[in-house]
Amino acid sequence: MEKQIDALHNHCFPRMSVGVAVDGVTVLETARGASTNSDTIFATASISKLFVAVMAVQCCEQGEIQSLDCDINSLLSGKQLHNPHFPDAKITLRHLLTHCSGLRDDESALLRGPYRSEGCDCPVTLQQYVDKRLSQSSLWDNTKPPGQAPYHYSNAGLTLVGHILECVNNQPLQQLAQTRIFKPLGMANTAFRMSTFTAEQLESAAVPCVGDTIIGHYGVAEFPAAGLRSTVTDLLKFANAVMQRNVLFNKDESYDVMLPKSFFQGLAWWGRDAMYASVETRKGGIWEHGGFMAGIRTHLWIWPEHKTCAVVLAVGEGDEGALLRHILGEFINKTP
Repeated sequence: MEKQIDALHNHCFPRMSVGVAVDGVTVLETARGASTNSDTIFATASISKLFVAVMAVQCCEQGEIQSLDCDINSLLSGKQLHNPHFPDAKITLRHLLTHCSGLRDDESALLRGPYRSEGCDCPVTLQQYVDKRLSQSSLWDNTKPPGQAPYHYSNAGLTLVGHILECVNNQPLQQLAQTRIFKPLGMANTAFRMSTFTAEQLESAAVPCVGDTIIGHYGVAEFPAAGLRSTVTDLLKFANAVMQRNVLFNKDESYDVMLPKSFFQGLAWWGRDAMYASVETRKGGIWEHGGFMAGIRTHLWIWPEHKTCAVVLAVGEGDEGALLRHILGEFINKTP
């Protein structure tokens, strides 16, 4: 596996960090690139969605949200939101978290433009984003209502979930995540907003790039879906907590709600039915999520049966998922 990591570093990723943990114990920490280690901060891109899913289930546990299946308009503090093509059909958190809400957005809001800022957090609030972007009828499926709409991976949908969490709790998403996930798990180098980090932390953070071209740090309005920054050390803590079924939820069944034992219909996580799931994940036994943005590639896998998890964080462009075969060979197939 070290040879494969070397190859990815030499040809794709100027800076990268990789970690594997088994039964809560880190068994591999390795990094490539100047001043890079398991505590180096990277943008995680879409791994962000997993944290939003956890907070949504936590809110249901604590009675702040009645159910994942209630109409989101009972949770929003602003104007009502519907698929304009099916105005009488309710949209639920479950629809949004399983990407079948009918939202059919693309990646354009992550590119340079009104929903992205260079070198700082995007000033567009979640309320402003929802009011402006989700009011576009072209963003919604016109063939089937929410819940029956075909799977379509949606950054807008998870951003909407983040907005709902802010409405329900009357506090910024970063503050909610700090209280309910980051602090309990000891994730000292993780945040949704660049402004949360110190100047020293950002100075040593891995900077998105493509080849020799530096893109620089950037912030996006869709930060609940794609704005989290973290380290391999912190993400292994999160993945271990998910697998060990402690700390994050008060009820054991909440883990099964988020990650069904069938490995279908995971909340934000990629399982057997997810569009971007690997061939191995489609066989069952693995939950995963990848991250893909300009100059950023990331991946997180968990194997609940084997109590094993793995994280890859990188800047550059290439196939970080190529490490999966090596992780399987060195850690999963050898685990009793």
